[in-house]
Amino acid sequence: MENERKAIPDEELMLRLKDGELDCFRELVMRHQRSVINTAFRVTGDRQEAEDIAQEVFLRVYRAAPGYRADSKFSTYLYRITLNLSLNQVRKAKSVISRFISGEQGFKEELDTGKAAVGVPDTPLTSMERGEVKKAVRQAIRSLPKRQRLAIILSQYEGLSYQEISEVLDCSHKAVERLIHRGKIQLKKELTSFLQKK
Repeated sequence: MENERKAIPDEELMLRLKDGELDCFRELVMRHQRSVINTAFRVTGDRQEAEDIAQEVFLRVYRAAPGYRADSKFSTYLYRITLNLSLNQVRKAKSVISRFISGEQGFKEELDTGKAAVGVPDTPLTSMERGEVKKAVRQAIRSLPKRQRLAIILSQYEGLSYQEISEVLDCSHKAVERLIHRGKIQLKKELTSFLQKK
């Protein structure tokens, strides 16, 4: 029965939860908890806050089950709740997002593997230099307007399609393309400037 449940789409699990099958909720949490925590962490920069937000996200999902309609993908619904709660937490703390994500896709790979990313000089980076790159990336991300930041996170780090991002951010597909395009241009400009100083 448990293996059978793993093959059920998220949307159907929510509909079954609506009908009182509580094990379906457990399955949804197991599937998405890590992703929700990671997304919240990238917005708040605080692991403990991210875990608290994840608990609240799933509590809201559970409470919303009686009125759930499978109008869009469950993951879109989940990201929308996660982003809203995360941004509310940042606003409550009256802080700018100070520790955001570890970098644009190429930089993230470099920081994770130690291999040079596209656009980075092909020399071994010491851990201190990697720390400097990571800090520069955080600052570059922080400089982006809010919707560009969110679009980049959802695209580059959560792997959502432009269509899914448009549903999460409640805007058109074209608007998502523009947000990501402008965000990448701005990140490239900021990070190129950093590399030229090195």
